[in-house]
Amino acid sequence: MDFFPVKIGVNYKHYDINLARTEKSYAKNFTYGWTVCVIKSWDELATTITKHVWSPIIFDGPQRKTEHFVEARLMVLDFDDFEISLAQTVNEWSDTACLFGFTKSHQLSREGKMPCDRFRLVAFFNNVITSASDYYFNMKSVISKYGADNSCKDGARLFFPCTTVVEIIPEGETLDVKAPPPPQAPKDYSAYREFRDMPRWVKGVVKYGRQVGERNDACFSIGRVLHQCGYSLDEAVGVVMSGPLKELGREEVEQTVSNGWNFARKRANVEEKNA
Repeated sequence: MDFFPVKIGVNYKHYDINLARTEKSYAKNFTYGWTVCVIKSWDELATTITKHVWSPIIFDGPQRKTEHFVEARLMVLDFDDFEISLAQTVNEWSDTACLFGFTKSHQLSREGKMPCDRFRLVAFFNNVITSASDYYFNMKSVISKYGADNSCKDGARLFFPCTTVVEIIPEGETLDVKAPPPPQAPKDYSAYREFRDMPRWVKGVVKYGRQVGERNDACFSIGRVLHQCGYSLDEAVGVVMSGPLKELGREEVEQTVSNGWNFARKRANVEEKNA
């Protein structure tokens, strides 16, 4: 199989590894300025992902946003667990064409976690994925199987540069792209709209928050559900900002909740036209 050329998103703004390690909101500096980069070899891929902020996703325009998802061919996993070593993972993926690199926090204490192997795996899907929902579904499946960082399935995910590439397996298998199951019948949210209420799970997430790596998914889901419950976008953002998820910062909360809210709005419009 021909792995190259492959398209990725790259942001050529200056990257400061010390700020990336210490400022939780540093990724916001790379919301805009995205361009398409055509990679022609493993060496070029290794060079690019160690020098620049990048994404496996191509965006429609300069803004990094799930709604602007165009396509993705690469599958990227981050590992941040002392129970999962680099050597173990390289062995497990030895039949797959892939690349391994250390991430910025490799063998450093991080957010109260002990030093451990912190590394990134980059492999190929067997086909280009052209929708954010299909990308989410396939990434979620792989993450669940291998115990990687849950945030890697985000349809607007960026990655800071690896400090170094430590292993390249240039030939091997790719990952099959799987079709998501048929959508379930839509839930009835009419009672929530009538009484200006929200599901119990939403109240729980708003009150108690989510662990790092799951917060953006939670904001997206809350935005999607609150649209169905009759909340305006501003109201949905206000709900999320009233609890621990506000630690993400208002800009990121607004963007992620907006993605979910608009996703539900567009789907409702389609369903209305098809009715």
